[in-house]
Amino acid sequence: MNTELDNFNALRNAKCRRCHLCLWSNYVGFGFTLARALGPPYIIEDVESNSPAAAGGLRIRDIVRAVNDKNAFELSFDELKKYYSKRTRCTRSY
Repeated sequence: MNTELDNFNALRNAKCRRCHLCLWSNYVGFGFTLARALGPPYIIEDVESNSPAAAGGLRIRDIVRAVNDKNAFELSFDELKKYYSKRTRCTRSY
């Protein structure tokens, strides 16, 4: 229960910003890791230095709210990971 309240407060107090990630021809993947979760909120666990994620403004402990205009709160963890692993040229995260 306390974790749910902490997550709710984190979302309520969050300052939203848009991160635009594009794959690079000389880099494998986007360069970030999602913390494993049973459900939302989905939190960025790691961002690699000099990666597309870092260049796009993604930071550790960011909460993923949407990917390519799809609400992340309506997706399971595995569904969300599929959006990132489709290897589209660009991905927008909020």
